[in-house]
Amino acid sequence: MTAFVTMLLLWQIYVYRSGQILQITSRRALGQAARVAPYTHAVMLAGVVCIAGGFDRIVAEPTGETSVRSLALMFGGPTLFILGRAAFTYRVSGVVPWRRLVWLLVFPAVAPWAGGWPSMLVAVTCALVLGGVVAFDVLGTRLRLPFLRPGRVG
Repeated sequence: MTAFVTMLLLWQIYVYRSGQILQITSRRALGQAARVAPYTHAVMLAGVVCIAGGFDRIVAEPTGETSVRSLALMFGGPTLFILGRAAFTYRVSGVVPWRRLVWLLVFPAVAPWAGGWPSMLVAVTCALVLGGVVAFDVLGTRLRLPFLRPGRVG
């Protein structure tokens, strides 16, 4: 169930406001984005592969302590995906999606303790981070909290 929810959250992060961003972007920026899209999408795909590998580890060892390798795999997957999507958003619109990137700070914050957790709890933590990204996307739009632009605060 956690794997299914995680994939739904990844899909939501990937498609949320994509149409809006493309509509307000100039043709020149779209041309530049088309050149960089394969690379940013490769980073996102690497994130999905890491997430799948993490869930494979959960199936193999659902209880007990999580190894450092598994922890890196499970935290690295969502990190790669969000970084890839943020890079693509920046390249297309020139806007840094700080609301998404700030959630990545959860991983290094909990990493010292997460090694002693069962891998299922680590996966739930990853899903909660992804859920936080989606929630902040939706709430930020509804509350009209703007993305921060490079060189500008607010």
